[in-house]
Amino acid sequence: MELRYSLSFADYAAALALHAKRSVLPYLFQLASYYAFPVVGLPLIALTVLTAKPGNSIQSHWITLLCGVYLLCCPLILRQAAKRRFKRSQSGDGDCATTFDENSIRVTGPHSSSVIEWKAIKSFSEDKKVFLLYLALGKFIVVPTRACSEEQINELRRILPQKTQRIA
Repeated sequence: MELRYSLSFADYAAALALHAKRSVLPYLFQLASYYAFPVVGLPLIALTVLTAKPGNSIQSHWITLLCGVYLLCCPLILRQAAKRRFKRSQSGDGDCATTFDENSIRVTGPHSSSVIEWKAIKSFSEDKKVFLLYLALGKFIVVPTRACSEEQINELRRILPQKTQRIA
């Protein structure tokens, strides 16, 4: 079975989100970074500004203010860091092809090609956006489900448990 696609940042972000769900602590950190930190940051900024006395300078509260701004901007900072990692991970712009056969997986990009034996794939995970094929704990191959027909998704769901272990 061969899949052709161009990996987008949206695919990469979906893969990172799925990867964060592999255990409780990374998932909680992701939730806190995107939701709780900004919720805490905004009142921290407001409290700092409101408690500044007319005779005192805001400079006496600069650390609290900076912490509030950082917490408020945390989702933007993490998204920019993910975009930089995505750009660094790309060997070039263009289409990719992933071919699954009985003995191996062949991943072909614009400037590279790799053949990975099934025994190198330690486990896999999936959600409605991506399949992740783990080579190691933090190293995985992303296969976007948007590149697959319903028949190909079913075929992957049949093949992957036979060849690897599933991560819940």
